[in-house]
Amino acid sequence: MRGTLRTVPSGPLRAFTAARGGELGGPPSDLPASAPSGARPLDEHGGLDCVFQALEEAVLFLDPEGRVVLMNPAAAAVLGQPIDAAQGRPLGDVLAPSHPLLQALASPPAAGPWRQPLKLDTPEGVAREVRVAVTPMCEQGRLVGTVVAIQGVAATQAVDGLVQYSARLAQLTRLTSGVAHELKNPLHAMAIHLELLRGYLPADSRRAEESADVIAKEIRRLDRIVQGILKFLRAEALVLAPVAVSDLARDAIAALRTEAEMAGVRLVSVLEPDAPRVLMADGGCLQQALVHLGRNALQATPQGGQALLRVARSQRGEVVIRVEDAGAGVPEEDLEKVFRLHYTTRPDASGMGLPLAYRIVQLHGGDIRLQSRPGEGTTAIVTLPSALVADGSA
Repeated sequence: MRGTLRTVPSGPLRAFTAARGGELGGPPSDLPASAPSGARPLDEHGGLDCVFQALEEAVLFLDPEGRVVLMNPAAAAVLGQPIDAAQGRPLGDVLAPSHPLLQALASPPAAGPWRQPLKLDTPEGVAREVRVAVTPMCEQGRLVGTVVAIQGVAATQAVDGLVQYSARLAQLTRLTSGVAHELKNPLHAMAIHLELLRGYLPADSRRAEESADVIAKEIRRLDRIVQGILKFLRAEALVLAPVAVSDLARDAIAALRTEAEMAGVRLVSVLEPDAPRVLMADGGCLQQALVHLGRNALQATPQGGQALLRVARSQRGEVVIRVEDAGAGVPEEDLEKVFRLHYTTRPDASGMGLPLAYRIVQLHGGDIRLQSRPGEGTTAIVTLPSALVADGSA
């Protein structure tokens, strides 16, 4: 096909190509005449091999006799077998005869590509639900190999949950933004006329004044709720710029210092040695998210306790910010509720802080999850993609 780039992969992928008699394509220099002079094959420097090795999905390539020609580290982890020990051997010799994957491959539900849910035991003996996709590769009517892909159901469920959250947020935006705007005018009118009514009250009408104060307080509370809804629903365009991580942590702590002193809670920030120095992010928004998370930790920590903000890097290069409290913890059945709009266990709170923090992190391509056990405190774990690291250490 004109304009198509054909290459022979390097590394393990090249070995798979060689096992198939070089049928995947011509030599790396086989560039079409129409290709730009500066064009280079993706795999000239092992690019395809790097992509294959970094896949989170477990992938195996089997030859027509069922021997393992190629597998990535994710597949080795799922099957509990080292790559070097598995490659070149029949899969039936690598796995126990009763292994569910072998049974599924021995009795495929279809002649062509097929998918099937399975339960596999991890090397630690924990049952794990996965989805297996098997694709036979045929050329000129003969089988030349089989691709087996294994994906954890938990990862799929997490993505589905994020999609559902986004869909609910879009629906919420459509349904409530107009209502929130319409509520503002009556609330303001009520506040104005309440102040006018105060002028008609007798000077000694203490009980009437107390009732007016209650009404005014509730009007202000409703106004804060409406403003919070509008702020949450308002579309924000991030203004990305280099942000020093030390400044981000320092400013978040400074914004909460007075509250911490009044609550008798020690607020500490820690930057681990592997923490990135600079992020390409919206500093104001990220600081706001950390303040919301920090305030939640302060309110959960008893007097004399400590709340901790810790910044580090994961093994995959992601930015990990942990906000830890020393509170009573969150019951497991409530962990999924804390990011819902207006969900709160405190009568004086609006329930807007954590949803706002979640949305800000989402806008940066990240995620927040909670770890908690009753009596052991709660940790909010913010994960930001390594692509945001701007200090050259990604």
